[in-house]
Amino acid sequence: MKWNINEDALNKRIDKLSSWDDWSILEEEFFQLSNWPEKPLEILESESARSDVEINGCWWKPVIDPLEVPPEIQYLYEKSRLRVFSKLEPEAAENNSKHPEWYGKWCIYCEIWTEVYPEWNCPSCGKEVLPIVIND
Repeated sequence: MKWNINEDALNKRIDKLSSWDDWSILEEEFFQLSNWPEKPLEILESESARSDVEINGCWWKPVIDPLEVPPEIQYLYEKSRLRVFSKLEPEAAENNSKHPEWYGKWCIYCEIWTEVYPEWNCPSCGKEVLPIVIND
């Protein structure tokens, strides 16, 4: 599958969103989620065998994503999703921001996440890390 997302058009549409139904339409139009391919089983098995890694004194765990999507597309999707949540659910977003202990940090590009890391750029690749909900 080939993605060609016009980020300016995406951002303009996000600015005009007023409901979750609008987001569902936009999500499919720009990201075509229903067409995201799954990774082959042998790749998932290989990824699940990865070990935690220590980078600059912080332990990072592997992320095993069953979908085979270029990291640039997944990053843009996740950033957009966070922006939409803040726009459509401002009170919940504000409440969540008061509880950093609920979130880890995830580098989509390196496919790793950590519970405790003070920076917002991956120590391995330098790309922005995104919040990820920690399930206890």
